[in-house]
Amino acid sequence: MGHGILLFTSSCFIISKEKQLGAMKLDEMTAVLYSGRYMLILMGLFSFYCGFIYNDYFSMGLRLFTPTWEVPECHEPNCTSTVQFVSTGDVYPAGVDPTWHHAENGLLFFNSVKMKMSVIFGVTQMTLGLCLKLANGIHFKERLDIWFEAVPQIIFMLSLFGYMCFIIIYKWLVPWGGNCGRANCNPPSLITTLINIALSPGVVAQDQQLYEGQGTVQLVLLLVAVIQVPLMLIPKPYYLVKRMNAHHGGSGRHSSVDDPMLDDGSQQIVLDGLDPSGRADSLPDADHGGDHEEHSAGDIWIHQGIETIEFCLGCISNTASYLRLWALSLAHSQLGTVFLEKALLDFIVVDGALGPIMAFIGYGAFAGVTFAVLMVMDNLECFLHALRLHWVEFQNKFFKADGVKFTPLDFEAVLEGRQQA
Repeated sequence: MGHGILLFTSSCFIISKEKQLGAMKLDEMTAVLYSGRYMLILMGLFSFYCGFIYNDYFSMGLRLFTPTWEVPECHEPNCTSTVQFVSTGDVYPAGVDPTWHHAENGLLFFNSVKMKMSVIFGVTQMTLGLCLKLANGIHFKERLDIWFEAVPQIIFMLSLFGYMCFIIIYKWLVPWGGNCGRANCNPPSLITTLINIALSPGVVAQDQQLYEGQGTVQLVLLLVAVIQVPLMLIPKPYYLVKRMNAHHGGSGRHSSVDDPMLDDGSQQIVLDGLDPSGRADSLPDADHGGDHEEHSAGDIWIHQGIETIEFCLGCISNTASYLRLWALSLAHSQLGTVFLEKALLDFIVVDGALGPIMAFIGYGAFAGVTFAVLMVMDNLECFLHALRLHWVEFQNKFFKADGVKFTPLDFEAVLEGRQQA
């Protein structure tokens, strides 16, 4: 939360001075900060949110609410240095209990939480990308893309990876251990559960069971996901090739098709480009003089096969790619902890007259290394990884360049009327 507050307040200052800064001739570094001021303020807000969820304020846990774990007092001479935590039976209202920052297995706990949060964020964003693909199909009236690409892809994603997010949250909500009122009070391994969905369909061992009827639910979801693969692979190229042959005497070559499944029937869709859906790459491009390479029916089948395989495998690889959020968060947290302990806390405990002087020096070192490493280098690293996730894992679900230059959103152009919002 602390680094997010610093980033948010600094970007707010830049925004408050944007008119003065805009009229000045800025150096290269300041110009970069000025151009990205709105992005920085959003980064600060979301950094604060993640810090609140993980209860991390400059690598320290805050007692925002009453902790649900307590340390029993020990007045015996043989007390060990190991802290024994006792649950109060309550549930921490929001975020992570600050007691975890002092637990011996705290790192293992935060590793698990951050890994699962990364997966949930990733699946959510990729599902949003598929919803945008559906919205594109509806907007451009591309019925083949709607029913044989967007809808099956959304069902496939939610059947497997949406279910994965469900069991993650479900496992969080169950009070495991002790007398939990269940036949199995030991938390099952989610990795084993996910692997067994494909290797042992419909079979769930007793020690791996999350809820009643889990095997049946997983078998149905697996079948639903498998059914979507031929729906993505076969109908669209079959329909296009059939219409192409009907219009051109089965020659296997084509120039144009007027078909209600490709459009609303009011426009003639040119199919000289490989993309058979009627998107921009299928239309003549003035920059290229309208020249197009014709493709056979086999090319259409191969193209659709590649698209289907790429999507199915990409769901796995793209989800794994979001684990970089876990790695970045872990590195940031551990660096912050090292800087706090070695550059500040070790100097504060100095006794005598040197105590205040060493504390002042330690705070200066802590502030300097925090700004240079965590606020500058780490922010840049996080931005680059987030940019990659947006461009590759998110946008490949709906954005196809198709020969059309990508135009990013420009607030200045929108205000001046040069670009539609």
